Amino acid sequence: MLDINFIRQNKEIMKMAAQKKHVDLDVDKLIAIDDARRELLETIRSKQKDLQDTSKEKERLKETMEKWQILMIEVPNIPDMSTPEGKTTKENRVERNWGDVPQFTFTPRTYARLTKDHDMVDTYNGETFLKNSGAVLLMALWQFVFDTMKGKEYMPVIAPSLVEKSAFIGIGSFPQKDEDFYITQDGMFLAHSSEASVLSHHMDKTIVTGELPKKYISFSHGFSRKNKKEDFVLEQIILSEANHMTSVSLHEEMTKDQEMIIQALGLPYRVVTYCGGLLGSKHVKKYSIEIYFPTSGKYREVCSSSYSHDFQARRLNIKYVDKQKVTRFVHSLHGSIVTGEGILQGIIENFQNEDGSIRIPKSLQKYVGVESLVIWNKNTEEGIAIEKTDRDTII
Repeated sequence: MLDINFIRQNKEIMKMAAQKKHVDLDVDKLIAIDDARRELLETIRSKQKDLQDTSKEKERLKETMEKWQILMIEVPNIPDMSTPEGKTTKENRVERNWGDVPQFTFTPRTYARLTKDHDMVDTYNGETFLKNSGAVLLMALWQFVFDTMKGKEYMPVIAPSLVEKSAFIGIGSFPQKDEDFYITQDGMFLAHSSEASVLSHHMDKTIVTGELPKKYISFSHGFSRKNKKEDFVLEQIILSEANHMTSVSLHEEMTKDQEMIIQALGLPYRVVTYCGGLLGSKHVKKYSIEIYFPTSGKYREVCSSSYSHDFQARRLNIKYVDKQKVTRFVHSLHGSIVTGEGILQGIIENFQNEDGSIRIPKSLQKYVGVESLVIWNKNTEEGIAIEKTDRDTII
């Protein structure tokens, strides 16, 4: 949440920010309500000083504060100047490409076909169960990312999935996405990711300056009412000092770390900058890493990274004391590395062979234990398209 004094002093900038993000916000109305709020507060103070009755003013103040708070929550963060204009994925800007898209001499099979052939999935009551080599491969991916990020001085965290609503208001998920949450009978929310729980862990706290930046690699469930599914999410979360250039530098570093992982997996990808209309209320700037899927011939997002300046810290009251002994709100950054089966789908489609077998990226082989996955014929107990003849090495 931006400071109301900042909004008043930078009214035109806030109007441009709302316009660029395609957010329906009446800045003039907010300032008019704030004027009324300030006037009522001054009247109450004056009457209390003279020992006069203030019940009417307090009732009016309560109504005014409710309107003021709703509008303040809807105020978006100011996007970076480098954020492109637009409101659809077509208006996102491609920054760079890496890797060569695979050239198949056969018609590549879809992820759905390959996982069925390899007995990687079961479907029951509309729910998909990842199993056998599919589950092993996804867990190998998680472990590979954990190990890689630990080497980058990220603290491993397993975050809770049940979170208070105040945490989601704090990170900026409300009111834009309130219809996408599962709510328990006691008013708790099932999280989309660990961003809310990790950041709210620092709510109302002052971090020791020497501990910044705080870097987390966090694992959690991800529940989406909109998509009617549950995923597992692996994320980067950083708290840093309140400096724009520091946020920019950490954002680029965070993105490079994600690229390093995708490159180690050997997946062709591109980095895209989100346009203003897709940026979201809390973000200053956001990158997307999109990998190539051969069966569709298109790129699809599997990772993202963003920074929010002190937008979330103001809402959650997360502070630090700088070298000049001044108390400031921290800056926050967030990155999604593994969300659901996106990267797994990319591996299976890009590393398939004509005979139906699937090569394992070298970076994952020590976790999976084999160099390739083959289709096992249970009826004849003979491997189909076997690359390794020892059955014990076949998952």
